[in-house]
Parts: sequence; structure tokens; C-alpha cells
Amino acid sequence: MNLPRLWISLFALWAAWAAMPAAATDATREFAVEGWVELSENGELLAFEPGGEPPLPPPLLPGVEAELQRIAFKSAVREGEPAPSRSWLTARAVLTPVGDDYGLVIRDSRLGPRPVQREVPRIAPGSRRFLQMVLLFTVDANGRPTDVAAESLAGADRRQLDSAVASLSRWRFEPEQVAGQPVASPMRLVVTFSRSPDDVPTEGSPLPAAALPAERPGAPGQDAYAAPVEVFAVPASVPRATRAGARGGT
Repeated sequence: MNLPRLWISLFALWAAWAAMPAAATDATREFAVEGWVELSENGELLAFEPGGEPPLPPPLLPGVEAELQRIAFKSAVREGEPAPSRSWLTARAVLTPVGDDYGLVIRDSRLGPRPVQREVPRIAPGSRRFLQMVLLFTVDANGRPTDVAAESLAGADRRQLDSAVASLSRWRFEPEQVAGQPVASPMRLVVTFSRSPDDVPTEGSPLPAAALPAERPGAPGQDAYAAPVEVFAVPASVPRATRAGARGGT
């Protein structure tokens, strides 16, 4: 055991915990983890380049990197053979007090292309209180969504579907790479429309099963869904820049 290295990691976690407000240090805290990961052809983590907004607190980085090393990632496949890859990671770092100590775990890890431009779909305030759709699409090697189509609808009509499809077609991504080359990534996106967060059913709507395509790299348990998008309708009198609020992953 490398004791100096262990103590450095423990001190880093303690520093992150100590930096939190006093009232919050007796409760579990979560931090968004985003960044590029490079995997070997065996699914081993070769490098992690943190990114995203807000940035991960620097004292947490050593612990996060150590936990990422423990994950058994699924490697990419190219021409029928395992291949190295580069993907955008989204996950949650959960810091939990345990007596006088604390623990850090990584949850909900997901690999995919990196969204760099998103347009929020809009919905008229007079629409139903809640509706949901699942969109199929492919992020091509140039980072553009192609072949956008609806897989399932829950209360959505053609106007709302057209709005979501048009908005998604204007998204832009930085594509994943396999063996050093940008590749297409088949994906699914859940878009939820509601008048307010209170209108979203507690248990949500069941989603179609969507296994991760065999050629894509991934984290344990990951499916083909991108981070979901929630859109909340507001009165039409509100200026367009703020007419709809969105919530979802990067």
C-alpha cells in the first residue's frame, strides 16, 4: 500500500468536505462529473480530462479519478474487434459522511458524444399538463443529429413532435472517437413537456428498452438513451429567450 498517496487522497476528500457550508456537511452531497475519457481496447481507463460547467471541485478530482479506474467499462468495437475509444463521460460523484469519515462513489456513469449546442423545444402553455416522447437519432461523425424520428409518444400530438424533432435537428455534438477516428453514435432522447415540475408523474412513464449498440463503448448498465430533457411551458407573454425552461444533462 502506498501510504503517502493514500493520505493525499484522504486529505483531498477532507478538503472538499470542509469547503462545504457547515449545515450541509452532515448530509450526502452530489457533484456532476463530466469530461473526456480515453479507454483501451480492453475497456481500461487510460485518461480522464475533466470538463463541464460547473467544474468539479479540484479537491475531489483525485478521488473521482480513483473511482473511475474501478469501473469496468465496455470497450468499443471496430470491424468486429475491440478498439480504443474516446467518449464524453457524464456521472454523479456522491460524497457521504460515515461517522467521522466519508466515502465517495461514482454513480450513473454514461458515455457518448458531447453536446456542444442545444436548442430547447417549445410548447404552448395551453397544452396538456404532461406529455412525453422518445426520439431516435444518430449523431454522425460530423456531430450532427440525423435520421431523427419518434419511437414512442405519451400525450404528444404532431405539432409537439414536430417542435421536438426540429429542435433536436439543430443540436450539435463533438462525436466519439474509435481507433482515433470520429464515429457515428445511435442514440435515444426522452423529451418531457409539462406546465411545471409538479405536473411530472412521480414514477414517470415506462420507456422502451434500448440496449447500447454493440459497437459503442459504455459504462456498466448503460443503455442507448442520452441524458433526458424536460421542458416546462410558461405564458406566451414572457420574452422568447425565457419562454421555456429546460432541465437535463449536458
